[in-house]
Order: sequence, then C-alpha cells, then structure tokens
Amino acid sequence: MHPRQAVRTQIQNAIEAIPAFLPVSSIVVGGANRIEDSQLPICYVILAGETETLLNSNFPQNDYSRDLTVFVLLKTKNKDRIDAIIECEDYARQVEDSLLKPNSIALSDLIKSISYSSFEISEPRENDPTFSVQLSFSVKYIDSFLRS
Repeated sequence: MHPRQAVRTQIQNAIEAIPAFLPVSSIVVGGANRIEDSQLPICYVILAGETETLLNSNFPQNDYSRDLTVFVLLKTKNKDRIDAIIECEDYARQVEDSLLKPNSIALSDLIKSISYSSFEISEPRENDPTFSVQLSFSVKYIDSFLRS
C-alpha cells in the first residue's frame, strides 16, 4: 500500500470518529462527484499534490519526509447562503478539532504532523446548486525508498 493511501485512510478514520458528525456513509474518500440532494450533507476527503520531498540526515538511511495537501470538502443541503455557511462552519470546526488536536488519531508513525492551510467558501454553480466549504491541510508524512 502506498503511504498516500494510508494517509487517506487515517484522515478518514479521524473524521469518522467525530461524535455526532455525519453518518459514515456521508464521508466519501476521493473525488467530489455530482450528488443528489437526498445525499446531503456530505463530506469529501480528497488528496491533492505533494509539494515537497525532504531528504534529511536526521532520518534513517532510506527515509524521507513529504508534504501532502489534503482537502476536506463539506457540502450542505441548506440553500440559504448564510445558513449554509454557518452549517458548514460547524462541520468544519469539528473536522479541524479532530485533525489538529495533539492526540489526533490521524497522527501515527506515518503521519508526523497536520497543519491547517486554508478555508474557502464556494458558491453554487449551474450543475451543482449547493454551497460548500473547503478546508485545506498540509500533512507531513514519512516514506522510505524501496530497498533493493
């Protein structure tokens, strides 16, 4: 399993562990596809680009660190802009607390740190009449060169 897959799973597990959050079936890992209103609210966990590979003499010989951007996209059923944003901000706060707390279950031997990067509100589009909030996190994880 590639470490990115393990990162995705650990982030998902941390979000699924939030008490009284969304049902597990409403937490989707992967791309954000068109969904029906009946499926809302929904939370997507999406991996974006890796921005840095750091070779460091402080790591064991075959290890190095990587920074990976993870987006958490929250869509609400609410059609009123202010109410939708308030609803999404509540979900966003729960996700932030779960991922950023010092004892987060997302942290492991693989994931060394998670930092908050940005918060963005998206307006409805023609084919997607939902408001959404996107959180961006930078995840530093440790990988290893394949040993030959």
